[in-house]
Amino acid sequence: MSRYRSGRPARRPRLLLALVLAALALAACGGGGAVSTRPAAAGPDGDWVLTSGTGTAGALVLVDGSPVTLTVKGRTVSGRAACNSYSGDVAASGSGFRPGSIAMTEMACMDPAVSALERGYLDAFAAVTRATVTGDRLVLTGEGVELTFGREAPVPDAPIEGTRWTLDTMFEGESASTVEGSPFLRLDGDGGLTGNGGCRNLAGSYGLTGSTLTVTALRFVDDAGLDCARGPGRQDEAVRDVLSGPGITAAVDGDRLTLLRGDTGYGFTAAR
Repeated sequence: MSRYRSGRPARRPRLLLALVLAALALAACGGGGAVSTRPAAAGPDGDWVLTSGTGTAGALVLVDGSPVTLTVKGRTVSGRAACNSYSGDVAASGSGFRPGSIAMTEMACMDPAVSALERGYLDAFAAVTRATVTGDRLVLTGEGVELTFGREAPVPDAPIEGTRWTLDTMFEGESASTVEGSPFLRLDGDGGLTGNGGCRNLAGSYGLTGSTLTVTALRFVDDAGLDCARGPGRQDEAVRDVLSGPGITAAVDGDRLTLLRGDTGYGFTAAR
């Protein structure tokens, strides 16, 4: 996990807990950014999406399909910085709002425009000292920076069965990392499971009781013509081993699916 904080190193927050309980409040990199008209809240708590901003290097250029989001819950924050997920703490009192330690995932942002937006947003967010809420509008300001957000419309929960879930994050303890290849998981609704661990295709059977997912007879079908002796091959061995063990806790929040066994887990986004 990389850590970003202007001026000093960040301490590690419990990113996994934030992802499971606050669900990252994230749209995937390809998600939308609709703004709702819910009644105003008393403070910055809630889910927000960036609508405009000025950073330390000038105006931020938003990128369609790569929204910048922010979820505030008391003294914790999380969201997506156009590409990577972030989580951390904030010192908040009255209108004062000072971000503290921030931790991030390590997804490679291939689009230069998305990378520039992410860096500009993080630099600006680190400089914020004040929060003002007016109706459905949140404005974060600091020396030379201004970030304006609208309230983010809630994302309906995607059905766990029948959805193609794209794996984008792997967790172990408080660490998170991105994945190789194009791994996915699909629970077909008839007890059949298909997927890909990053290199080889997978097939098996499953049972879903409440929030407990149990996978049986999971096997590799083929290698999709790839060299599976390298990193992706080791990754799909790990995916198979975790899925093949005792029951996994499955949780859907909006377009996010989290599978957990102990302190090991996987984060997925519903494919569009």
